[in-house]
Amino acid sequence: MFPFIEKNILICGKNRIVKRIFKKELDNSLLNWHIDKEDRYIKIINCKDWHMQFENKIPFPLIKDQIIFIKKGRWHRIINRKKGNLDLLVLKEIE
Repeated sequence: MFPFIEKNILICGKNRIVKRIFKKELDNSLLNWHIDKEDRYIKIINCKDWHMQFENKIPFPLIKDQIIFIKKGRWHRIINRKKGNLDLLVLKEIE
């Protein structure tokens, strides 16, 4: 079970775009450090005081319309400050 709601937006060839919604009430204990199996881009659609952290880096705030590249195999996590939902688009390759 994932800590977000996901909806397919577009599937084109080997690429897929999904919308993910993380609710403001979500407990940070459910937002684990993890790695992804493929490179991906995320675009922040809606955000109020959420942060992202890469391994061995300080957390940074997520900003509306920001695009972030996450390299396959790179440890990362998001951090919830419980002030609003986080909505984002994820572009990834289908296995």
